[in-house]
Amino acid sequence: FCSAERTRLRAASSVDTGVAAHTDLGSNRLAGRDFVDPGTSATDPNGHGTHVAGIVAAIANNRRGVAGLAPHARILPVRVLGADGSGTTDVIARGVVYAADRGVQVINLSLAATQSDTALQRAVQYAQRKGVLVVAAAGNDGEGCFLFGCPTQYPAAYADVVGVGAVTSSLRRASFSSFGSWVDIAAPGDVILSTIPSTQRLGGDCNGRRYCALSGTSMATPYVAAAAALAYSEKGWRGNAISRRLFSTATDLGSSGRDDSFGHGLVNPSALTRAR
Repeated sequence: FCSAERTRLRAASSVDTGVAAHTDLGSNRLAGRDFVDPGTSATDPNGHGTHVAGIVAAIANNRRGVAGLAPHARILPVRVLGADGSGTTDVIARGVVYAADRGVQVINLSLAATQSDTALQRAVQYAQRKGVLVVAAAGNDGEGCFLFGCPTQYPAAYADVVGVGAVTSSLRRASFSSFGSWVDIAAPGDVILSTIPSTQRLGGDCNGRRYCALSGTSMATPYVAAAAALAYSEKGWRGNAISRRLFSTATDLGSSGRDDSFGHGLVNPSALTRAR
């Protein structure tokens, strides 16, 4: 899917732990804003946001590392989460508004909470009124949900937000992936290799590396955001015009039709960019 030469500047924003400078992101990483440590650049002391950004926009055909699904997209980094990966909904809300005001077409929210928040919901609605498609993680509580169901995850459960669940390489629901009515679509999210900063705090096998494999609905979400960026680039669609086609072109998985594990099915970027 490397044909998206026309992807508009600032096609996507990662509202996350920031995005570090990385040789495999290069000029695809724009100057953003840091809402955690105001006055500093939106770099990434954690690593999560850089990993997400690489899934979207790592440079292709450079004989290095990995390639993003939308390798000509530009990523606007907005840091709203601390070095430990945690944050508050009011700061996240400010980041969403900032990204929308900067003219992005897609906002990626690889984060989730089990309680709704008025400020965050209003920020999401503000972005949507500007024609921005908001894509959010469905949550990672799947392993503990079978008796009483998964707790509802926000912002994925807000109206017109595209909630993304994770599948394995065998196209099964990843064990950690939350399931429920807020899951609209699924994408690969298990053992996903992408970019990380050498100073990250992810630990484990990631220490001292520039690439690492991570798992989570956080990793699935940017695949859908990248597909949306391609749709904007190729077709000029925005907002709900993209989400409708994301759903109608998805590859059905699980029970026939929409279900709570896979939503409308597996994201299909090729079919999406061929849709009318």
